[in-house]
Order: sequence, then structure tokens, then C-alpha cells
Amino acid sequence: MCVNLQFGGESMATRIMGATKVRRHFTEILNHIGEAEEPLYITHRGEPRAVLVGYDQFERLIERLEDLYDLLEIYEASHEPTRPLEEFMAELEAERVPAAAKAQSGA
Repeated sequence: MCVNLQFGGESMATRIMGATKVRRHFTEILNHIGEAEEPLYITHRGEPRAVLVGYDQFERLIERLEDLYDLLEIYEASHEPTRPLEEFMAELEAERVPAAAKAQSGA
């Protein structure tokens, strides 16, 4: 759903607005930005400078990024070299035995 708002004769449906106009209509924009599913791109002197999104949309974006990061970590881990569990357990046991002996000797 794209909210079509009118500010000073210009529709927010384009979702691009100059900083001066945003400043003039900030309270109205802020009150309606949560209803909009698209971000509002804010320009200054014709150049993109910022993006305004509603809080819920921002939370969804962050959640998606975290999910993608988790998937990337899983993918990278799946391509790392592996070794048999028995070998790993033997190594752990070998490290544990000297540590236990050292603790018993009081060193």
C-alpha cells in the first residue's frame, strides 16, 4: 500500500522530496510515514541525502539483514574443512588430561 499524501501540491507517491519541503511538512510526514510501505527519499540541492522509513519498516529491514547475515555465516561454515568427530573428541580429551593432572599436582 502506498499512501498518497499531498503537501504543498506535491504528492508523496513519488516518494522523493526536497529537504526544504520535508522541513516545512515534517510533522505531517512523520505522522503518515508509518502507513507508507515505501521509504521517502530526501534530497538536498537535487542530490539524494537521506531516507526516511517508518519504525516498523525499519525493524523489518534490520530483521532481514540479520537473517541474511546468519545465512551467510551458515554458508561460509559449510565450506570450511571438517574432521571426524572421533578425532575432535580425542583432541579434547588429550587437552583435558594434562590440565587435570596439573590441577591435582597443585601447579
